[in-house]
Amino acid sequence: MFGILLIIGIQTAIWGERGFFYDEAWVANSIHEPTIKEMLFYEKVAQNTPVGLLVLMRGLVALLGNHEWVFRLPALIATLLSIPLLILLSKTLSLSPTTQKYTLLLFITHPLILQYSQEAKQYPLDICTILGIYYFYLLSLKRPSHTHTLLFISVSTFSFLFSYVTPFALGGIAFNEARKWFSTRKIPREKGIQLGGIALILGICYLFFYRPNHTPHLHKLWILNGAFPTYATWYEPLFFFIISFYKLFSAFSSSVLAPLTILLAAIGGYSYLKAKKQELLCYLGGIFGTLIFLVLAGAYPWAQNVTTIRIQLFLLPLLILFVAEGLMRIEQKITHKRLYTLLIVIGLCTSLFFSITVPTYGRTNDISYIAKEYIQQYAGEPTLIANALQPEFEYYVSDPKRHPNVTILPSRYASIYTSFIDTYIATHRNHSFWFLPSPATTEPRTHIQKFKANCTIKYKYRHLTSELYKIRC
Repeated sequence: MFGILLIIGIQTAIWGERGFFYDEAWVANSIHEPTIKEMLFYEKVAQNTPVGLLVLMRGLVALLGNHEWVFRLPALIATLLSIPLLILLSKTLSLSPTTQKYTLLLFITHPLILQYSQEAKQYPLDICTILGIYYFYLLSLKRPSHTHTLLFISVSTFSFLFSYVTPFALGGIAFNEARKWFSTRKIPREKGIQLGGIALILGICYLFFYRPNHTPHLHKLWILNGAFPTYATWYEPLFFFIISFYKLFSAFSSSVLAPLTILLAAIGGYSYLKAKKQELLCYLGGIFGTLIFLVLAGAYPWAQNVTTIRIQLFLLPLLILFVAEGLMRIEQKITHKRLYTLLIVIGLCTSLFFSITVPTYGRTNDISYIAKEYIQQYAGEPTLIANALQPEFEYYVSDPKRHPNVTILPSRYASIYTSFIDTYIATHRNHSFWFLPSPATTEPRTHIQKFKANCTIKYKYRHLTSELYKIRC
């Protein structure tokens, strides 16, 4: 167990001191707002970070200091907590020791698990929530006591402050209780009352903390925003969901091997069904059903962007349980079991190595070095920054709204800001200014070429893919 924690800790420490990228920067900026109310209802960007996580981060920063690793500490802690939860859940489900072994191997070497354990975001807390609620639910069923029931209720209600996926976990449990009701013809009154009480508490939290958001954009995400008319067809969100599901399987290895991973999960699912272990199948099925219903209704936050893999990341540990079972079933059919395990370990480590070495936007867009260089060189000149870099610039340099010398590109798209740059060049003749372009692939960088064609580059500084220019036109 210590070795597992050490591996995750080392991987996280590699990137622990890197600068914030866009998403992390606006979370950090909101935490530095003067009041709790301004932090929770952040008006500059849609505040989609859970209330409890914001409060926790604010407390940690006040206690440990304003460092990048402090903001990322909750994600690391949630990832580490998920490991024993996964072990306990595997044992509670009576999975074989071999399945438990493969479950841990898949989890601790999974590129997405390691990647998001290093970011100042809530996604590892989603994983911890989906595992924790289910484990304490099973514990209250298999070892009934007032303590276990209280733990189940407490974890289910408290987790909603830290993760938005709590309703999906409860949907999975409700589906399982409905299955038992259908098969036994006995109404599960006790669990029904518990789920009803939890739903009531979550509803109160929703009304007081989430729905009354000052940002109109986010407010629309938390209410029915038009239902079916928000999509071209009724099946469009389902198609997006299938793509997202496929991406999760691809993340185990690569898109090429995703069908093999799906096959392993299918073998594992069939094995659970054959062994009459319906609990996990029903839990996952109930989560899918709840998720699909809310996506179709337009009530799920970010429903228009369900293919973003981090939004569905909470499903990953449950899929791992199926893939691990599939690997175990194949091992039973193979003579050289040790060689089989060794090949799997080598394959997982190879996949992990390539995933870590492949540059990602969060790793390569480290504007903290650019900001330090800019502050040292700056002598009062006007500054032009890319739209996508505003949160990072605000965090590391200053608030652009308070400095009239700072101009932000009006959009991420060249078709919109091309004429803007022409005007900017014309109004800054015989003047020097600083320019911070964005390394984001979604933002065409034609403006760099235009500056080079019409002006003189007096100074250039580069760190990874982030750049800083001093230009005179």
